[in-house]
Amino acid sequence: MNYSGLEICMTTRRSRSRIRRNRSNSRKSLDMQHVEHAGYDKRYVLLYTEMLFPKQLLPVRNHPIDQDMRASLVYTVSARATQYPRAIHLAVLIFDQYFGNFQPTEGQAHLQPQTVMDVALLIAVKYVYGGTRMAEVLNIHNPDQLEMELAILKVFNWKLSSPTTRTFVDLFLCFNDQDDANLKFLCWYLMDLSLLDRDCSQLYSSILAAACGFLAQFMLDPDAKPKAVIPWDYTTSDLQTMVLLLRDIILQRRFVNTRTKYMSAEFQMVANLGCGDNIPEDYFS
Repeated sequence: MNYSGLEICMTTRRSRSRIRRNRSNSRKSLDMQHVEHAGYDKRYVLLYTEMLFPKQLLPVRNHPIDQDMRASLVYTVSARATQYPRAIHLAVLIFDQYFGNFQPTEGQAHLQPQTVMDVALLIAVKYVYGGTRMAEVLNIHNPDQLEMELAILKVFNWKLSSPTTRTFVDLFLCFNDQDDANLKFLCWYLMDLSLLDRDCSQLYSSILAAACGFLAQFMLDPDAKPKAVIPWDYTTSDLQTMVLLLRDIILQRRFVNTRTKYMSAEFQMVANLGCGDNIPEDYFS
C-alpha cells in the first residue's frame, strides 16, 4: 500500500474506533461519511451532529473552474463511482477545495481539472471504503499518482473527516427517523442537483442539506409548512436563499442526466414532482 493510502486507512480506523467507544446510547454506530436513516437514539444523533458541525470547511468563494466544465467533471466522476456512492460528495469537496485554496508560487500551476477530479475520487474512495489497488479498480492510471495525491491532500490540509452535504442529509433523515422513501429520494435528488451547481459550492454543507430537507417536504405537500426538525443551526435568510436556488435549478430543468436518473422507478420517479412557482414566506419562519 502506498503512503497516502496507509495514512487514509489508519485515519479511518481511528475514527471508527472512537465512534465505537462512544456508542453506548445508540443502537448502531455512526460513521463520519456513512449514516443510515433509522434505528438511532436521537440524543446520540444530536451529539454527533454537534461534533460534525464545526468541522465544516469554508465554502469556496472564487472558483476558477467554470460551471459547464465543473458540471461535466461531476457527471463523469458520478458515473465512474456508482459502486462507491458515499465517496462522490467527498471527492467533489476535495476538488472544490483544491481549486479554491491552491495558491501557486513562482513556477507552479494548477493541476489539470480532470486530473484533480480523478485523484480526488481515488482519495475519497480509499478514505470512505478502504481497500487497496483502488487506482486499478477506478481505472486511474497515472505514473505521478502518489505525488499528486500528496499535493492535493496538502492543499486540502488532510481534512478528510470534514462533513459533506450527503453527511448532513443523512443526519436529517436519521434524526427524523423517516421511513418515507419519497422524502429520502427527493432529498437525494436535490442533494445531487446541488452537487452539480457551482454556486451551491459557495455555501456550507449544512445549509445545503437543510434546504434539501425543507424543499423535499414542500414538494411532497405544498399546502403544509415543512415540520421535520433540522438538528443544527442555520439562519432563515440562508435557508431561504438556498431553497430558492434549488427551486430555480428545478424550474430551469437543468442537469438532465440527474433528472433522468431520478425519474426512474428505482427512485419512485421523484423528479417528476413539481416544486411550484412560489413558496409562502411564512413557511420559512
